[in-house]
Amino acid sequence: MAGLLSGLTATFKEELEKFRQREFMEACMAASALVAMADREVRLSERVALDDILSNVEKLKVFDPVTAVNVHRTFVSDLSRDYAGTKQRLLELLTKQATNPHDAELMVKAGLAIAKADNDYSDEEAQVLEEICRCLNVPLSVVEAGAEVN
Repeated sequence: MAGLLSGLTATFKEELEKFRQREFMEACMAASALVAMADREVRLSERVALDDILSNVEKLKVFDPVTAVNVHRTFVSDLSRDYAGTKQRLLELLTKQATNPHDAELMVKAGLAIAKADNDYSDEEAQVLEEICRCLNVPLSVVEAGAEVN
């Protein structure tokens, strides 16, 4: 009986943590999708970078990677159908996450990792990252420094 209760407690704590981090995960996937779709095409290298982000950002490790990837795919699909409208919606989603400077900086770094994944840091990607920085109140110097995601 104690083992069952312990297992239920652990499951409850894990689900509670997922609930707490859901908005961060969605915002991180939004930033990544916006940058990946800045040139209207998601490359394999950008998908690999997304996997690296999911493996290395502590707050994202509570999620099954498939869950986060599905959120990312949905955003990419929406951007493919209606780039301007979806971009506005995703930037608004990011703006809501600007209250936590550490999380906001992680989202910018995630976007930067996507932008640099294909070794072609385009003007379009730079422009989207600048917009993300403005929404999240993160200094552009974070992007210019090219910091790693962790």
